[in-house]
Amino acid sequence: MTTNELVPPTIPDLLRAAKKDPRHPIYKVARENPRDTNITAIFSFSPVSNQEIGDAYGMSRERVRQIVMETAQKIIDHSSPQLKKKFIFEEISSKKPMSMRIKRKRSLVLGGRSIQAEKLIHHHGSNLETVKKIQKRLRATASDLSNIRKTLKGWGTELPFINRPPSHNRELARKLENAHDDGEISHLLTFVNAEFSRIDRAKHDRLLVSIKKTTQGFYLPNHQLFHFVEALDKANIPVAKISNNIKNGSQKGERTYYFIARQHLHRAQKIFRADPELVHFQKHPVSKVCGPSDHKLPSVYEILNKNHLASVGKLLRDLGIILGGPNPKFRAKNLLTADCPVDVFQYQDKLAYYTEDKQRLKEFLKQKHQELLKNI
Repeated sequence: MTTNELVPPTIPDLLRAAKKDPRHPIYKVARENPRDTNITAIFSFSPVSNQEIGDAYGMSRERVRQIVMETAQKIIDHSSPQLKKKFIFEEISSKKPMSMRIKRKRSLVLGGRSIQAEKLIHHHGSNLETVKKIQKRLRATASDLSNIRKTLKGWGTELPFINRPPSHNRELARKLENAHDDGEISHLLTFVNAEFSRIDRAKHDRLLVSIKKTTQGFYLPNHQLFHFVEALDKANIPVAKISNNIKNGSQKGERTYYFIARQHLHRAQKIFRADPELVHFQKHPVSKVCGPSDHKLPSVYEILNKNHLASVGKLLRDLGIILGGPNPKFRAKNLLTADCPVDVFQYQDKLAYYTEDKQRLKEFLKQKHQELLKNI
């Protein structure tokens, strides 16, 4: 189930998560069946109906739905254990995502915040006074405004940003520093925005603490951060949510950051350590397969980005050693025995070694492979 357990995950949610999965499940499924993968992508991210997709591919709309669900199952099967835990096939909704036109019509019927904000903009114009009216009438926090702004942009309407005077942030900082009641802190955090966060980061004694910084001793990928946010919610610790649109660089796109007040730092850390659902994050995701030294385990980032590390699988391919197949002896673990002269590490299905040990590992693998061949 997704972060909000009342809303079942959808096929687009699965595809977005699978795109970032280290096992590259979409690539593997697309290589096996490119047509079905294309149909699933069109179903997920195009406004055309299932009937239109079926007409284009010469099939019924029900067959389109079946192909989409079959492809989703294959993507989950090829995914990492973390993604399999997050996306349970039986819980995934097979409904086609609503187009922006349908979403807008639905918001109009339900009287949602975005449609109310759009009406105010059309009536009063796109200016700062209108933004203040939206905040007051809809009781919108800084985070709410960010979400409304994003929705309106999809509808072709611009909601201007509020440039607060420096005195506003100084007053907010003073109140936040002296606040001790959870209700008061929660109220003040609703006024925290990206500009306040940027100013606070430049200070030595920060008022805001990133939730990522409170998880020292936990090995936590960014896409699993919501578990810790949920733990804080259950403990009634106020959390500030700041959305920021990064225009350039490797972090380009919409990014969401979570903060707590400095007063709650130690309390949050105690909650994390005591929560049984977070215990497994304390285990290092990288393990040592073999090797003589007591080197510190490399990080997941180092293994995935090949920082002074190289893939054992690539080295085996370069040597012409083909593993797998019906013979259980032909597995990498049977080559990497206890007498291996170099350190080899494992993260999920990836094996890595330090590049400086390449020649020694090369000779060792060739020797072990010859021994395996003799014993067959």
